[in-house]
Amino acid sequence: MLPSFLGGYVTERAGTRGDVAASVAAVQAPREDWTELHEHMLSIGADFGRWPRNELATRITAAYMRPLIAPNSSIEGLEHLDAALAQADGHRLLLVGNHLSYTDITAVTSLLEQADRGAFRRRLTVVAGPKVYSEPMRRLAISGIHSIKVAQSASVASDGAEMSPRDVVRIAKRCLGEAAEAMDEGHAVLIYPEGTRSRTGRLGSFLRATNRWLTLPGVVVLPTAVWGAEQIYRIDEDLMHPADCHVRFGPAQDVDALRADGLDRDGVLIAARDALADLLPEGYRPEPGAPPIA
Repeated sequence: MLPSFLGGYVTERAGTRGDVAASVAAVQAPREDWTELHEHMLSIGADFGRWPRNELATRITAAYMRPLIAPNSSIEGLEHLDAALAQADGHRLLLVGNHLSYTDITAVTSLLEQADRGAFRRRLTVVAGPKVYSEPMRRLAISGIHSIKVAQSASVASDGAEMSPRDVVRIAKRCLGEAAEAMDEGHAVLIYPEGTRSRTGRLGSFLRATNRWLTLPGVVVLPTAVWGAEQIYRIDEDLMHPADCHVRFGPAQDVDALRADGLDRDGVLIAARDALADLLPEGYRPEPGAPPIA
């Protein structure tokens, strides 16, 4: 039943639906693991804050993404990832990414797995808004990775996810503390400072409130660019398609050093955005003259 259910989210073109169903059908696990996954998916996202990944969901997500990551996909800058991990002793590792699609994180984790970085994949924690937990397919995907469910401000929220500014601030403080806790435990946290998916494909302004995440004490920021994922799960379609996806890591930025050089919180946020923009192909970079902070 699960293979056909997941295959139903994929285009019928060129046998892709069957490839996805067959890949998922190959995932084997004891009955108790399936029961645990079912319970996990029923509960995940019920409250804001940290949610652990489920190992079976990780394996299933890898299986259904495998036929969707087309052969010309790539992952670059692994030397920067490895250097940041080596630097992580006594530091907190925060990945800053651009946001194109609900499949951004699954594209990143799939390519990490292909690049023999599966151990790092299992340490990754993504910061996600309420919509990621609102639909069965997305719930399965987010179940396969550690996550922190955050509230969204009215400026980027949709589908009834709006909350009062006071509630957003209260939840943000709690989630920020839990992110710091996760990094102190050896997790790497991935944040999308745009706060929502880009409608044009270009890198948008960063939300000013995210400067608090980037300026936690001891943070090392690793710019993480992705493109092509928006062709897997297109913003105006319900079915997924195979596509070439690309991930590129840039040199890490030691935020304490940036602050010591005189950058304030907004300056750190702009520096991270500039570093991320430099990793992207021209058509994905910010519109000329677009404000760096919203």
